[in-house]
Formats: sequence, structure tokens, C-alpha cells
Amino acid sequence: MGTAWVAALGLAAALVCSVAAAAPPTPGFHVEGNELVWTSEEALRMGGARYEIRSGGRRLGFQVQNGNTLRLKLPPGVTLEELSVWA
Repeated sequence: MGTAWVAALGLAAALVCSVAAAAPPTPGFHVEGNELVWTSEEALRMGGARYEIRSGGRRLGFQVQNGNTLRLKLPPGVTLEELSVWA
């Protein structure tokens, strides 16, 4: 399940926006207040390695998982580009 799972979650979705001036949302991603939210269409596993939300090649941090949704508190002024979720 390892490589296939990472490939499935490695949705290299292109999003060119900043938190202050959001462009149309990338499928699965949206901003709520000061949080970046990603919802998976597939069931996410619980436990094991943590998921990472990345902008380009940079890890934005570790998020809170609730079912098939990941929420990440965004630092002020962060730019969101090429968003992806890694497992």
C-alpha cells in the first residue's frame, strides 16, 4: 500500500494564491479563516506516519486529522503554491 498510497495522496494540485487574496480553490483544498483545509475523497488511515501538507517542495507543517479531513493552521503571509498531501 506504501507507494500507491503516496501517489494517490500526492495530489500535486496547482494553486497560486495567498491566504489574503485567495484564487479559485484547488479541488480538495480550501481556506477557512486562518486554516488550510483538505478533504480526501478516499478514506484516510488513522495512526502510523503523519500526513504532511506541502506547498511546492516545502512542508507547511503537520495538521490535525478528523476522519477524511486535514486542517492546518497557516502562518501569517504564507503563499500557497502547488499544494499536495504526502503520507
